[in-house]
Formats: sequence, C-alpha cells, structure tokens
Amino acid sequence: MKNAPASYQPTKGAITKNYASDTTRLPPRLQRLARALLRGACTIRDLIDVIPSNNPAEYISRLREAYGLTIFCERVSFKTVDGNNSWHGKYHLTADDREKLTAILNGRADT
Repeated sequence: MKNAPASYQPTKGAITKNYASDTTRLPPRLQRLARALLRGACTIRDLIDVIPSNNPAEYISRLREAYGLTIFCERVSFKTVDGNNSWHGKYHLTADDREKLTAILNGRADT
C-alpha cells in the first residue's frame, strides 16, 4: 500500500455543522444515503449499491456527527457460504432522525 504524501491531511468529509442549513452543499452520496434511509431500514449491502462506497458505515458516521442523528445499527446474524457464523449491519432511523433528515433534504435543518 502506498503511503500518503507528507502534506496530505485527511478530513472527515465534505460536511460540517455549517452545511446543516444548506443541502445544496450536502454531497450527493450523503443525499442518496439520507433518501435510502428515509425509505426504510437498509443493510450494508444495500448501501454499498446506493452510495456507492465500500465503506457505507463511514458515511453513516458523517451524518451522525454533522446532524446529531442516532441511526441505529442492528446486528443481523447469518451463515457464510462456508458455513461460518457472521453478521452484517442493518441501519434504522428513529422518528426524530426521520424528521431531521427530511428537514435537511428540504433545506430547513435547524442544527
């Protein structure tokens, strides 16, 4: 794996509290994520296709941090094709989260 140049400073993404009242500045991936979550519970596998990203949990984290959302993650158990026990995440919005995300997408967030 390549190392990042010394001048590289990683960021937490394109959103901060300043973007809470301006959804035109909410990155398209986060807009798609928000809309998907508003349609109903989403598994990680669902979100990989929606965003698209190999790490949807990072984008969930960005929404949580920027807007004070809860966004629950349920652990769903399953057996792998090799017969091993495993689990994946399934994300759910609270009623409060639904109101906040709807307001964010409609440009009237108050955070």
